[in-house]
Amino acid sequence: MILTTANDVAGKTIVEYKGIACGEAITPFSNSFQRTIINHENFSSLRSQAFTQLQTQAENLGANAVIAISVEIVLVRDIFPVIHVSGTAVVVE
Repeated sequence: MILTTANDVAGKTIVEYKGIACGEAITPFSNSFQRTIINHENFSSLRSQAFTQLQTQAENLGANAVIAISVEIVLVRDIFPVIHVSGTAVVVE
């Protein structure tokens, strides 16, 4: 699976557009809503989860690449990061 923020894949031709693929990951809420400390390792894990979902969704659409990937990071209640990734699922040759 090729993942890129570019609008094409160098050296490849897009032969079919399959649709939009996306993935999302959020820090688990605690019952007490205590402030959660996010370190680099936790953040990397969240990012990895979001990209895994993106890739799985693209594969389910029959794509072998995702182009024009966009990454958004939003803070819920100013302390819980949500990572959202989306892109166009395509078939390249």
